[in-house]
Amino acid sequence: MCIRDRSYEVGLGGVATYRYDSGMEMASRDWLLSGGFRSVYRRFDDVSVSDPFTTREDLDLRVHIGHTAYLMDDLSLTARAEYFVRDSNVRNFDLDSFTAKVGIRYSF
Repeated sequence: MCIRDRSYEVGLGGVATYRYDSGMEMASRDWLLSGGFRSVYRRFDDVSVSDPFTTREDLDLRVHIGHTAYLMDDLSLTARAEYFVRDSNVRNFDLDSFTAKVGIRYSF
């Protein structure tokens, strides 16, 4: 068996935010709209696959969008949607995922 140790990853990402006045008198501060992405390339030797000489390579892409509505000083509503996809040369590691979250935030 050949054991190698040449793992690395390189990534690039960014986030953009936009704050705006909701026009609601009860809103304690500007509302927030945000979006972002992240892409990561990974290359590493993976001895867990059947061929110990196989070098696993993954390309991950993640994008998200979110919104926060500040209603009062301590209360806000939040929503976020995220999509994640991984493309790997080892099929067992391919992945597609979509997540959506909605919540109420109370600070005390």
